[in-house]
Amino acid sequence: MYVVQVKVMLRVSPVDAGRSSFLSGNEQLQQVTLLDQSVCGASATSPATPRRRPTAPKTFAFDAVFTQDTPLVSGTCSSL
Repeated sequence: MYVVQVKVMLRVSPVDAGRSSFLSGNEQLQQVTLLDQSVCGASATSPATPRRRPTAPKTFAFDAVFTQDTPLVSGTCSSL
């Protein structure tokens, strides 16, 4: 039986400057945090839907996280 190791790397692209981001990447901790859209201003619900309580941020860990500040060459070299 063969054991295959898979590394999961994520590159976070920038969002529109006019909108607040619901995604935050941290290269040092190799984590990505998702925030509730209703908390950060981007409402995905219509005005007719009842408001719900904001949920806690969700954090996910990866083998590597590259933000918009990381040069593309750095991310490419790490994946090889």
